[in-house]
Amino acid sequence: MRPLSAVIIARDAATQLPECLASLSFCDEVLVVDSGSTDGTPELARRTGARVIETHWRGFGPQKQFALEQAAHHWVLCVDADERVTPELARAIAAVPPAPGFTAYRFARRNRFMGRYLRHGEGYPDWSLRLFDRRHARWSADAVHERVLTEGPVGTLAGDLLHDSAESLERYLEKQNRYSTLAAQAALAAG
Repeated sequence: MRPLSAVIIARDAATQLPECLASLSFCDEVLVVDSGSTDGTPELARRTGARVIETHWRGFGPQKQFALEQAAHHWVLCVDADERVTPELARAIAAVPPAPGFTAYRFARRNRFMGRYLRHGEGYPDWSLRLFDRRHARWSADAVHERVLTEGPVGTLAGDLLHDSAESLERYLEKQNRYSTLAAQAALAAG
């Protein structure tokens, strides 16, 4: 598949971003959209050759859509700073023909919680639609738990996207509190 842009939204991700960026070396462009990092995330991304845009926070769905619109290429791979593409998944993505019969692809995401990969329930496989032609797909406007909305057929690729969902119980609870606040705000706004 050529050409391909990898798109990442980030904030204070300097500890996680290096592994993520290293796993995207097969992409033609790597774009990091940063929203107010104070830990050197933008500088780190620039040093690795990524294109960086610094902007304000819009909410998860709107931020990912903004990032998508800044990508140089039609085909995009959207990953989070705490995710890594395995070599098997990178090969599967690279093998997608230039004019595929699908407008989007999904693949399994393997979640690691406090150092251990989850093997059951929502832990694996956590199917994620993250590779798509942006002319036929967009991110939902959800403030949290955003998803890709696509108009065309979706294929499935082999290989895993590795996700470090929580390094510690403290980080997990911080993330859950942030998500529950965003969900409550969205519910209140919806009436």
